[in-house]
Amino acid sequence: MKIVPREATLADIPKMVEFGEEFWTQTSYYKQGNVPYDADNTENLVGGMIDLGGIVLLAENEEGDVVAVLVMLVTPMLFNPAHTVASEMVYYVSPEYRKGGLGIRMLKKAEQVAKAKGVKYISMVLLASVEPERPAAVYNRLGYHQTEATYSKEL
Repeated sequence: MKIVPREATLADIPKMVEFGEEFWTQTSYYKQGNVPYDADNTENLVGGMIDLGGIVLLAENEEGDVVAVLVMLVTPMLFNPAHTVASEMVYYVSPEYRKGGLGIRMLKKAEQVAKAKGVKYISMVLLASVEPERPAAVYNRLGYHQTEATYSKEL
């Protein structure tokens, strides 16, 4: 059965919070920085994104378990607020679901939703700790181009 991404609702938040921990444990903030997962904060942020018109997508397997998420904050562009940008906050597909095009379907669904919201640009990132070459290949294949690189430092 082909997994189809869909927009999340407030009723999906508990499943997304549970799934969020899987994603978080793959980040360098957790692996090297020892920053624990905060389920309550995740619940508030996901709910806020849904309430404030962000883009919150999920994909579920046949058992109803979340296997992929894409969360984007939609804001006016800093230097020209007449245009909006959808900035990725979380984009994660469980390892066992990374083949078969689910990641591409998630991005294409995000593009559809963003376009319907009048978004001018989508901004995606690469998480260095989670196979960055894979999303880079997907982004390039779908016509994205690199505009920035992000560096982090623990203080």
